[in-house]
Amino acid sequence: MCFVPVVPGAAKPAICPGQATPITGCRVIHQPGTHVLKRDPRNVDPGAGGSCIDVRTAATIGGRGYALDGVGTGTGISISGMDTPDGSVVRNLALTDRESGIGITSA
Repeated sequence: MCFVPVVPGAAKPAICPGQATPITGCRVIHQPGTHVLKRDPRNVDPGAGGSCIDVRTAATIGGRGYALDGVGTGTGISISGMDTPDGSVVRNLALTDRESGIGITSA
C-alpha cells in the first residue's frame, strides 16, 4: 500500500509511483493492475464503433484528473472480454466528445 500526498498547485501525482503502467494514448489492457494516464489524449479517433481504452482484465484506470477526448465517435473506455467485469475501476477521469463514455459487456 502507498500513500501519495496531494499538494494544491503541484504536478498531478501518480496513484502509486513506480507501481502503475502509464497510458499515453489508446490501447488494449491485458495486464491486471493499475494503469494511469500521463497526459490528456485529445481528439483521439478509435474508429467507428471502437474503444480508445479496451480493458480485458481486472484493472484500475487512474485518470489523475485528465480528460480522454474524442471526435464524436466510439466509446472512451470499454470493459469487456471477461466472464464478469468485477474488479475493474475507472477513477478521476473525464470522458468527452464520444458516442458513449464507458461500455461494459461480459463474455
